[in-house]
Amino acid sequence: MKPWLRRLLAGKSGWPDKLLTAVVGLDKGGGWSVIWVGDGKWPKEMQAWTLTDLVEQASTAVADMYAQFPPVNGAELQFAIYPWDYDHGPIFGIEKQGSLFIARDELGGGHELQAISLERLISAAEPRFRDDSMFRWSRPIELLARRHFNDLDTAVRHPGQPHN
Repeated sequence: MKPWLRRLLAGKSGWPDKLLTAVVGLDKGGGWSVIWVGDGKWPKEMQAWTLTDLVEQASTAVADMYAQFPPVNGAELQFAIYPWDYDHGPIFGIEKQGSLFIARDELGGGHELQAISLERLISAAEPRFRDDSMFRWSRPIELLARRHFNDLDTAVRHPGQPHN
């Protein structure tokens, strides 16, 4: 049976899909929260006090979930980050280069922001783009899983020592 027909007849699939979107915004209780959008399986909703912590929690949860199933070629986790209300305006695509986060306007406005953390990236956008922008960061599941399981291996071999 075709996947789209299975979803139509049975609802959301019990398997991870090729694209999973984490919609991230300010939590009513403070901090940040994520809800999931996708045709396949996804982790539970989650909250954290910082954007960085939330992104790390979500990435780890997704890597763990995908590891329980056969590989999905080309699968990616996309973060849609809404630090404020969004009507229209720049959609900043995030890339991480070394320890630097770089966000470029994907709609062709030529805007670029750089910062050493996600929080500072949002702060850099705030004076000019508050209520008129959002951020998107696509991360391949394969790289998330590889990084996550390398971290676990390091923690097992060197308990009590910090790892990246």
